[in-house]
Amino acid sequence: LGEDLWSGSRRLSRPDGTPLPPEQCPMAVTLREGRSVRGQEIVIERPDGTRVNVLPSPEPLLDAAGKIVGAVNVLVDLTELHRAE
Repeated sequence: LGEDLWSGSRRLSRPDGTPLPPEQCPMAVTLREGRSVRGQEIVIERPDGTRVNVLPSPEPLLDAAGKIVGAVNVLVDLTELHRAE
């Protein structure tokens, strides 16, 4: 409570390997702008160093007045799909 904890990943990058600044990740955009961000695959690095390709789908949570009060995010793990390709 009282902390901005929207990213539990150690590092974020784009699928091509370029770094993704935290403020540009889909969840940060959703929280800042109050809109859904879809179709932007990212790579997250876990604290143990493993990397996972995911497709995030953050949705803003609004109060009765339409003010953003948070967000919910679902991450679809694409790692096995990429391995199969």
